[in-house]
Amino acid sequence: MTSNSKILEMLGLDLDNPEDLLGVQLAEEDHEFIQELIRMRIKKGLRQADVAAKMRRDPSAVSNFERLGGDPHLSTIRRYAQAVGLRIRHRVEDAEPSARDREVLEYAANVVPLFSKKIGSGSLSAVYSEMEQAEAVL
Repeated sequence: MTSNSKILEMLGLDLDNPEDLLGVQLAEEDHEFIQELIRMRIKKGLRQADVAAKMRRDPSAVSNFERLGGDPHLSTIRRYAQAVGLRIRHRVEDAEPSARDREVLEYAANVVPLFSKKIGSGSLSAVYSEMEQAEAVL
């Protein structure tokens, strides 16, 4: 049993349960979102202290924001993004796959087994792209 499996078991999560799987995927997306904000800060050459000064906060507040396991409010995310000079766009999607998504998933499962890992992580964009390329050839 992997360490992730042990953690999921301790939390009472079953990835075969669609609701649990969605919850895990949403948490992973939250984590990736914060990581992208941090990457952009670094890319712009800003230190945590620079961001804290622009936010009129103590540098420890920015450090806490950036640390793994934090759960910042939307208003904190907005102030951080403003301090770094970033625009955030929110998108809400139905968690149930559309007919097109089901078609892509079936295609990927039957024709492109290589994408099974990407599907498991919730990323269909690469599968869509591959499918469109394959259809263009046909």
